[in-house]
Amino acid sequence: MASLIKLKQYLPYISSKGEGEESFLKANGFSNTRSGLQDASVFLKFKPYSKKIGNIKVDFLGTAGITTPLGDYKVDEGLQSIIAIGNRSTKITTMGIVHAQGKEGVFFTGPSWL
Repeated sequence: MASLIKLKQYLPYISSKGEGEESFLKANGFSNTRSGLQDASVFLKFKPYSKKIGNIKVDFLGTAGITTPLGDYKVDEGLQSIIAIGNRSTKITTMGIVHAQGKEGVFFTGPSWL
């Protein structure tokens, strides 16, 4: 059962740099960089069904998870938003996936968001 269910956690650190002219940035109180922790994510990935059809192995997978802001980054700063490092929203995601792979290694993966 443990090989059928996996827990994935993500905590990205983002660094973004713009290409604005220093004189314009300084005159308007803008910065050319943003960095920090973005959004923490926790996902549960599971494989409830796997079947061999001839030379093709077909796996049915699913994921469910939550992503929420962790850092104190800002997103609504007018012109400064062009180099924002996230969108400060919490979201819940579910997804179904079909993965088929032949013995030669050729595969097809098709997602289906719910």
